[in-house]
Amino acid sequence: MSYTVGLSPRGASISASCQFEVVSEWYQQNLGGEREYHYIIKNVGTISCGTDIHLYSLDDIAGFWNTGALSPGQTTSKHWNNANPHNLAYVPGLSPNGATTSGPCKMEITRTWYVEQPGGEREFWFDVKNTGTVACVADVLLGSRSTVTMFGTGTKVPGQSTTVPHNNANPLAAAYVVGFAPDGATLTTPCKFQLTRSWYLQRINADGSVEREFHQTYQNIGSITCSAVRLLATA
Repeated sequence: MSYTVGLSPRGASISASCQFEVVSEWYQQNLGGEREYHYIIKNVGTISCGTDIHLYSLDDIAGFWNTGALSPGQTTSKHWNNANPHNLAYVPGLSPNGATTSGPCKMEITRTWYVEQPGGEREFWFDVKNTGTVACVADVLLGSRSTVTMFGTGTKVPGQSTTVPHNNANPLAAAYVVGFAPDGATLTTPCKFQLTRSWYLQRINADGSVEREFHQTYQNIGSITCSAVRLLATA
């Protein structure tokens, strides 16, 4: 299974929102075989406040495949071909293997992105990094969520970033999964989009109502001007 975390901040004031972000996630195998999922959350706002944490697991949609042996600090890129249908958003997970008496096996997904190849094939890419102190391997697990909630990004030039909110992000226990269906590859060059950041906040509106929001920053990371459909699914 792969895991994803949702946050429901609490403690906003009239003058300032309460904001929390998952800033790091990794999978770990301890000596003896126990598998663990770790995550770090951070208050990224301007006031002291707290958050409820909601942890969800996603069943695998694909058979296992392997990272190969990675030395400490080494990164490898993997991808899922024919990432169809186009309304699926993906969440990769890892099952590390190779803990020793010198340390656990620790693996982290450091980035994910979506590609439309020349010819129209959609792909899902991700980087896996050995963040531990021992050389080891991991099986890759791939979860997904489908959605009918879709938004156009508009045309973006290479390197352009956009931040968008999802207001009234209810129910409060929902964890959001973001995906992209890029569009606009040329005969020779792919179109690529990446979610670079996401975070949750609680806001108290002028009328006193309390609102939860989910904010996302995405970027055209390719070399051509193109667009994408942004997918917003819940775990």
